Amino acid sequence: MDREALVLRNRAMAEAFHTVPYKHKIRRSLLQGLAKFPFAPMHRSGAGRILLIRPDHLGDMLLTTPAIHALRIARPYVELHALVGPWAAPVLENYQEIDQVLTLTYPGFTRSPKENLQSPYQLAVTTSRMLRRIGYTSAVILRPDHWWGAMLAHLAGIKHIIGYDLPDVAPFLTDSLEYRPDHVVLQNLRLVEYWTGTMQQRDLVYRFPLDERDSQYIEGYLGEWGLTSQDAYLCIHPGSGTKVKQWEAEKWAQVADVLAEQLNVAIILTGSDAEMPLAQHIASFMHQRAIITAGDT
Repeated sequence: MDREALVLRNRAMAEAFHTVPYKHKIRRSLLQGLAKFPFAPMHRSGAGRILLIRPDHLGDMLLTTPAIHALRIARPYVELHALVGPWAAPVLENYQEIDQVLTLTYPGFTRSPKENLQSPYQLAVTTSRMLRRIGYTSAVILRPDHWWGAMLAHLAGIKHIIGYDLPDVAPFLTDSLEYRPDHVVLQNLRLVEYWTGTMQQRDLVYRFPLDERDSQYIEGYLGEWGLTSQDAYLCIHPGSGTKVKQWEAEKWAQVADVLAEQLNVAIILTGSDAEMPLAQHIASFMHQRAIITAGDT
């Protein structure tokens, strides 16, 4: 392929990438129309009740916790509810900052095909009725492009909705923030600055609380592998729900070996039951010892 043909091909690919598909244009028009219709809650919360909408899985849920902590410090008497997927709810079990954790099998995040074109909208209507009965004064759309969550908050009659100014999300927002490709922790913090004020990175609190039962279990589990709570170890979670995020086993093994040698740490490969073969495959390429906890984590 000559230079001119290559330029033309790349230009065509770029245009195709940035062109909004026709079905998305139709959806955008429908969302803009829906946003113009007012919905009232069945119950109003006079004391203040904030709904945090986060559809994502484990990693993004963990990266939301600094914002939750900051919000609780700034508003100690406000009720904080989190609407999360069942795949992320266990993360919040020991977070006392959250008053109530509600679970929802968010469409598009189950990593399985959706039932039909109507099912996401039917679920939004059904869920909005539940939220309207509870009554919320504010909602925060924590995933920047989560138009479905913004639509849900609108259908629930929530009058104060904060999120990022992205095309399909913005019509439902009362407070829209300019999107910046910052670290996810910082993106989440910006969304709660309405209550916390501007925060500095040095003020962030990122923690994962454990109760006594958890601590005892961890100590016993590590002991089965010949480790104590005083030993240094490094956990690697190589699995991913999408192929685009997956890496070759040989490369994971190389990284693990280098880290084990340079940092003098034990390497722990974590994952689900389904990721056990991947962890075993990586361990087979490693020169250092690998502790495989897939299925137990």
